[in-house]
Amino acid sequence: QLYEYQREGALFAARAGRSLIGDEMGLGKTVQAIAAAEIMAREFGVERVLVVCPTSLKHQWEQEISRFTDRETTVINGLRTRREQAYAGTSTFFTITAQ
Repeated sequence: QLYEYQREGALFAARAGRSLIGDEMGLGKTVQAIAAAEIMAREFGVERVLVVCPTSLKHQWEQEISRFTDRETTVINGLRTRREQAYAGTSTFFTITAQ
């Protein structure tokens, strides 16, 4: 269950189509973003989501997505050639890469 402020944040982000979630650490920005992506998939037909985050958080995002959804996730790693191949070969809903 999301807290009320998390529901409001997820709905705001989904309605806006794009936004920045600027809550303080530990308040659930990741779950709000995942919830917004789910809303956009269900209500607006979004088929793919690209998550760009610090390298150190890629696998945390992957774990959170699998915890809160049934969506498939691809984590993009490696040097440029490998990343290009991974991008070309993925059709999962969530693709996670580093900034």
